[in-house]
Amino acid sequence: MEKMDWQLAQINIAHMIAPIDDPRLAELVAQLDGANQLADRSPGFVWRLQTDQGNAADIRIDADPSILVNMSVWDSIETLYEFAYQTAHVGLLRDRARWFEKSDIPTLAL
Repeated sequence: MEKMDWQLAQINIAHMIAPIDDPRLAELVAQLDGANQLADRSPGFVWRLQTDQGNAADIRIDADPSILVNMSVWDSIETLYEFAYQTAHVGLLRDRARWFEKSDIPTLAL
């Protein structure tokens, strides 16, 4: 693939069904570090929003503590797609309805 002169940023925002420390989100929380490590090692990965603890779960973009934000930068849409849909990360997408409220507005921007 030809190297592009640009990078692709993605941001998604989700409304959790409960606070991050609620037992209903324990399975999600248990997978966050692994998903972040997988992203860090993935071809095309450039950067991700994170605290000193290595994740974005504590970052608040709103006064509502149930809002979770994820942001990353990739070298192409193809490498982002491969990470999101062709690695273990796809399980988080498949199970997202268990942890996040359904939204009537867009929650993802590229």
